[in-house]
Amino acid sequence: MITEKNKDTAQKPENMDQVLEILGGFGKFQYLILVLILSMEIPCAFLMFVPIFIGVSPSEWLCDNDTVSRAEACSCQGTLSAVDPEAIVVTEWNLICGSSWVPDAVVSFQMSGMILGNFYISQVSDWYVYILLALQEVQ
Repeated sequence: MITEKNKDTAQKPENMDQVLEILGGFGKFQYLILVLILSMEIPCAFLMFVPIFIGVSPSEWLCDNDTVSRAEACSCQGTLSAVDPEAIVVTEWNLICGSSWVPDAVVSFQMSGMILGNFYISQVSDWYVYILLALQEVQ
């Protein structure tokens, strides 16, 4: 005869939390795998945000030792330099006025390449897996 305790354990789990509890919970191994997988995301995030951080345009410039705004920097007839000469692409290569579109274009090209690359690689990986599975079925 089936007791009440056996009836409760014989029920099917209704959600993922119940499945994890039946399997022993979210233990040390799961935390280790989670940390290892998420630690690989740090270099990817760095590569995604570097063009944004180094492509920022300073809000103030020096025009013959006078502080001018970004909009007034284009009308400077003398020597133009950044107030804060940080090592960013805009100040290093003087990407202001006529060339101010370059940092934004670089970020746009990078993001477009990532989108197209993800679509392409996912399609290629699907084809590759299907071919491998088909070859295994033949054997």
